[in-house]
Amino acid sequence: MKLLQSALVCIAMMATCRLAPAADVPVPQADETAAIYKRLGEQIGPSLVTVKYILKIEGGGALGGMMGDDEGREAEVTGLMIEADGLVLCSNTKMGGFMAMMSAMRGGGINANPTEIKVLSGDDTEGLKAKVLARDTDRDLCWIKIDDEKAKGKTFPFLDLKAAAPASLGDKLYAVQREGKFFDHALVVSEGRVGGKARKPRALIIPSGLGLDLGMPALNGEGKLLGIAVLQVPSREDSEGGDMGGMFDGLGGGMGMLLPADEVAKATERGKEVAASTSAAPATPTDKAETKTEEKK
Repeated sequence: MKLLQSALVCIAMMATCRLAPAADVPVPQADETAAIYKRLGEQIGPSLVTVKYILKIEGGGALGGMMGDDEGREAEVTGLMIEADGLVLCSNTKMGGFMAMMSAMRGGGINANPTEIKVLSGDDTEGLKAKVLARDTDRDLCWIKIDDEKAKGKTFPFLDLKAAAPASLGDKLYAVQREGKFFDHALVVSEGRVGGKARKPRALIIPSGLGLDLGMPALNGEGKLLGIAVLQVPSREDSEGGDMGGMFDGLGGGMGMLLPADEVAKATERGKEVAASTSAAPATPTDKAETKTEEKK
């Protein structure tokens, strides 16, 4: 009798398990991170272009001789198309600005000018002729404008600087960038957080857990721009103790800071105004092509 009762209890338990509502069974959730990566790659990837140029380095004695020659040095960087008519945003550091900075640290005398500039978008392997439109050396921004008859009437995929969002401490942020030529310009999406914010020398977002290439965008999960990665190096006067060591410390610590999207948009408008105010925008950077508005506050 006891054996029969035990059997009935087991059968009842098994029936209860079978009749349990489906809501009690855990349902695997879709990988939201994978969806964000895919969406951002598809959205931002087409606006990332390759900028090729010849860097002509003059003066500077032995240092200039080591860094350049009569023919110039071939270089390429990844730029961000920010207007459909062919306006590209790049890191000023990567467009010859690094040499200018090194020259200033050693007393000047070196001129580093990008020449024979070409912009390659999408599957283009030949490139379109372009010129330096303006620079903002303080904010590490350089604007390149496609200036080629073959581009007349053509529109390019671009990231709208006005489609931006503010960033708060702890917010997730995503970087979309490309590897170099050796890795076939592979598109890479990575993520981190807003680790901090700085107010000097200007408003800056400090990313945490994220490696950002200079000139590349950081966005939120919806694809709205949070900022552009820039290099911020203190002057000798701003460096602690006023020694060269402080400047080199800043070179590492100021790498990949984010200039907020609204500041990038304002700087872009100023750069375009400076270019428009000149009788003819120069093909290579000069003092007239540079903008250093709104000095450090």
